Amino acid sequence: METTKYEIQIKGFKHAAFASQETLCFTATVYINGKKVGHADNAGHGGNTHVHIAQGTDIGDLTMAEIEDKVDALTYVELQKKDDAKFVKGLKKDMTAAILFTKKGADMHGRYFIAKFHPIARPYEKTMAMLKADAEVDLILNLATDEVILKHFR
Repeated sequence: METTKYEIQIKGFKHAAFASQETLCFTATVYINGKKVGHADNAGHGGNTHVHIAQGTDIGDLTMAEIEDKVDALTYVELQKKDDAKFVKGLKKDMTAAILFTKKGADMHGRYFIAKFHPIARPYEKTMAMLKADAEVDLILNLATDEVILKHFR
C-alpha cells in the first residue's frame, strides 16, 4: 500500500508580537496540497496551536497532531521571513545615505560598518572605489542581493 505525500502550508500569517508571551500569538490559513482546508491560531499564552479544519474536508491519513506540529514549525519560518524582510528594509534605508560593508575575520561576522559619502568631498563613486580596493573589506552590502546579506548575518 502506497502512502500519500501531503504538503502542509500556511498563508496569510499574522503575528501579534504584543500578545505573544510563552508561544507565538498568530493566525494563519492552512493549506494541504495547495487546497485551503481551514485556519490555525494560537493565543500566545503557552497553549497549543489550534488548527480548525473545515467540516467535511478530507485530510487523508494525516492526524490533527501532525498538522498542528507542522503548522507550529511553519509559523517560525514565517516569523523569520518577516524579521528578515524588516532587517533588509532597514539596511536598504541606510544604504540611501551611506555604503554599508563588512570586514574579513571570524570576529567580524554579523557586524557591518558605514562609509558615508558626500556629493562633493567624497562622492559615492570614489567611496565605492576606495572600499573595493580595501583588502579588509569582505562584502559591500549595497552591491549584494538580499539572500547574500541575510546569509552573512545568520
